[in-house]
Amino acid sequence: MNITNHPSRYWSNAQLKAAEEFGSVVDLPFPQIRMDMSNEQINKLVDAYLIQILCHEDPVVLCQGEFVFTYRLIVLLKEHHIPVVACQGNLEREELQDENQNTIKQTVYRFARFLEY
Repeated sequence: MNITNHPSRYWSNAQLKAAEEFGSVVDLPFPQIRMDMSNEQINKLVDAYLIQILCHEDPVVLCQGEFVFTYRLIVLLKEHHIPVVACQGNLEREELQDENQNTIKQTVYRFARFLEY
């Protein structure tokens, strides 16, 4: 299960192939964590995500995002003996010039592997 801000349809072939080891990818969008949310509201959101995850058979969860939500969800998943992974890779910055000699800066993510928390 992919709980990140990066839907699997945008993953590289290398990342998709590595994810196949865990089964099919189910995208569960990372929730919007507002700055005014209370601990109780965040915990309710974490519980709601846990319930969704527990509905799947033998889930492996990729969880990356806002730190407090991520930490709390990972702790609960580990308590339920559900494997949780993170992506390891490199951000590479490239500078290009277009036909008008304008500089274009872009960042490219190069996936390396999944690592278990």
